[in-house]
Amino acid sequence: MLHSGQRDKYLSYDMQITARILSRNTSVLTASLLVQKILAFIYFSYLATQLGVSQTGLYFFSLSMVALFSVFIDFGIINTVIREIAKCPEKISLYFSNTVLLRIGLSILIYLALAIVVFLTVSDTLTKTALLIAGLIMVIDSFTLLFYGFLRAQHNTIYESLGNIIFQFTLLAIGLTILILRPEVLLVLFALLTASFVNL
Repeated sequence: MLHSGQRDKYLSYDMQITARILSRNTSVLTASLLVQKILAFIYFSYLATQLGVSQTGLYFFSLSMVALFSVFIDFGIINTVIREIAKCPEKISLYFSNTVLLRIGLSILIYLALAIVVFLTVSDTLTKTALLIAGLIMVIDSFTLLFYGFLRAQHNTIYESLGNIIFQFTLLAIGLTILILRPEVLLVLFALLTASFVNL
């Protein structure tokens, strides 16, 4: 049986280890987000000059529109998962399977709702297609964020940090190639879709 002094010593040691892990994770994630933001600024600045006003407007309109629907896919699930895993880490497999099934169901429902709204309210074929592609990006990103949430709950942000950078480099490489060779909004959205899939 441990004496009070020994317990305090072990608790202090555990707190130091946890503090180091949190500090490392925060530093790595912050650095990756900084690199991502710089690359994103370069990419979107070039995108705006190559696509032109109307296609750039459609690009950001599509992403903004689906962002409204993405709120209903999450429903605060990620924050709940992180909190519950922190309480009961031994139940992570159960939480993972249940949460993934819930996310699949919500993704199907929300994407169908988006498709119905698009077909009922949008007459332009180009805009319809752009919104449906953006919807697929929304679904893929929702799963990516969910998986990263599970990793965060285990104090692991290395994969998320690497994923952020890989995503942005993939988007930069494919997107710039498209913008140079054939600057069209649907192809640029496909570049974003591909980068999101690589990051999954």
